[in-house]
Amino acid sequence: MERLFPKELLSRREIDANGCWNYTGSHDAEGYGFYRGKRVHVISAELCLHYQRESKLSVCHSCDNPPCCNPAHLWVRTQAQNIRDAASKGRLWRSTCKAGHPLEGDNLVIFSTGRRNCRICRNAGKKKYKSQPRVKARAAAWMKEKREKQGVITI
Repeated sequence: MERLFPKELLSRREIDANGCWNYTGSHDAEGYGFYRGKRVHVISAELCLHYQRESKLSVCHSCDNPPCCNPAHLWVRTQAQNIRDAASKGRLWRSTCKAGHPLEGDNLVIFSTGRRNCRICRNAGKKKYKSQPRVKARAAAWMKEKREKQGVITI
């Protein structure tokens, strides 16, 4: 498979104990190797696995190592299969929110859409929103209108 790779790519890799070809060139924000405007593992799949970018499929790592471009560690699957694989390995959800609160037990709010939220941060956001003067005024006007409809006299 190495004969299919450009020499420039092969010179920018380190092989680790797991057999991963870790790309040592530039990386994107998610840690994937990046070469001439493309992710390196996608280039590897195009050259060795006959992957076509136009297809609706994703190139996935069996080693779960973003900089790896070893074609033996790559497979082409649907995004749904990729997500199922991530979930089975426990990589799909974070264990803490952005503020560092644990996303578990009573602090975890799960919406009907499947979205997960931190209860502490959610309550703090609601409190901050409700403390805004325009929101307080709108709530007071709504309560006044509701009382008037019910026939409650306010003094």
